[in-house]
Amino acid sequence: MNHVIRPMSRSLLRMAVPCRAAFFVALSMLLGCFSPACGFARSQAAISAAAMVEGKVRNSAGEPVSGALATLTDSSGKKISQTTSDAHGEFQLSAPQAGAFSLRAEKMGAGKSKLQSIRLAAGERRHVEVVLMKEAADTAAAGIEFADDPGFTVAGVNDGTDVGGHGSDTTRRTSEALARETLDLKSTAEDEAGSPTDSDAARNATAHRVRGEAAERAGDPVGAVREFELAVRADPSEQNYFDWGSELLMHGAPRPAVEVFSNGSKAHPSSSRMLAGLGAALYASGSPEEAARRLCQASDLSPGAPAPYLFLGEIQESSAVPLPCAKEKLARFAQTQPSNALANYYYAVNLVKQTQNSAGPLKAGTPEIKQAQALLEKAVSLDPKLAEAHVQLGALYMARGEAARAIASYQMAVTSKPMLPEAHYRLALAYKRNGENAKAEREFQLYRETQHAETAAVEARRRELRQFLVILKGEPGAPH
Repeated sequence: MNHVIRPMSRSLLRMAVPCRAAFFVALSMLLGCFSPACGFARSQAAISAAAMVEGKVRNSAGEPVSGALATLTDSSGKKISQTTSDAHGEFQLSAPQAGAFSLRAEKMGAGKSKLQSIRLAAGERRHVEVVLMKEAADTAAAGIEFADDPGFTVAGVNDGTDVGGHGSDTTRRTSEALARETLDLKSTAEDEAGSPTDSDAARNATAHRVRGEAAERAGDPVGAVREFELAVRADPSEQNYFDWGSELLMHGAPRPAVEVFSNGSKAHPSSSRMLAGLGAALYASGSPEEAARRLCQASDLSPGAPAPYLFLGEIQESSAVPLPCAKEKLARFAQTQPSNALANYYYAVNLVKQTQNSAGPLKAGTPEIKQAQALLEKAVSLDPKLAEAHVQLGALYMARGEAARAIASYQMAVTSKPMLPEAHYRLALAYKRNGENAKAEREFQLYRETQHAETAAVEARRRELRQFLVILKGEPGAPH
């Protein structure tokens, strides 16, 4: 008779495992520790002896608290297990064996729980309720209170069709460029005021940050931003604050980013990149003058760092009026980094804005315009492919009636950057004024084509990125 050997079903397999474990436990008792079965038996005994504490963290109003750090210690004060509560305030902690333990939970801004004494039997699962109570001096590690509940909630992402933003399209594009450049600053190591990198809190925060970065790469920005928030709650370091703020800014949530960067700047007042991020977020939320002030402060903290000046220059370039404190700081940028083409260019732009603001139409004979022309000529000599500087230089030549020199500058601009619509438009106007109508019409056509292509590329990038759907406190639908 032939016997057919069939795979063991999952239910039978589950029954077989404890039987097999019991067999090895019994075998180990007979053989002592001289058999390999002994190690298996000990591991099974350890599993059966392990205890578990599971519970829920609430605030004094009875609401669940997410991101609270729960810690289990033994009778000597040694940490046994540690975790953070989930979105529902729930957590689990394990103890390797029976004994007496202490449990405490805490969260910056929400306070701490009372120390609970817990005696666990082998294999016991104990459920506990933990209530956080605020203290009068409940502050973050740096002495700055961190809002336990931010003034916003990231509810999701849009469907790819809502790409609205603040202000004109020029403002929106500048905001988006600054967001990308702020994200690039994540590689700048400025964690000078954070917790010790070998602390448990720092390790916990690092795990959240790594998961956040992985979620962003996997196309889950909502999961990413939540992990970055948990990283700050575990360890309010400069790096963790910056990562959280830049993630919000990158996904079109400037007002929440302002809140995070503001708290980060208070906790880490010596961080210039935090102020730079705050400046970018303020600009995106519609406060260009306040953004400029923050960027000026950032440049004072780190006079040799280019980012605050570059951010300030970009905002000045897109603004119709000169920004407060920008002239002094951009002058310092050009003076301290004379071989930097952008330093010369942005200072020249500011000087032109100063003249336009005070004297109406551009007047070529003013000292400011003469200085701006020298700076622009230096900028294009340092970087001949800086198309924007060629455009500005052409405009100065045109204002002085030097059409041939203006046309030459505009031609350099379109050669350096063929997809720059403004260069084609200005070149078309210069040709028309010079009586070269056929060339003018050709440049007008190129202007329309490049403008259409640029707009399509920008819209595609916005849809690919996806913006956060944010609920602000006080708005309809906001959580209480």
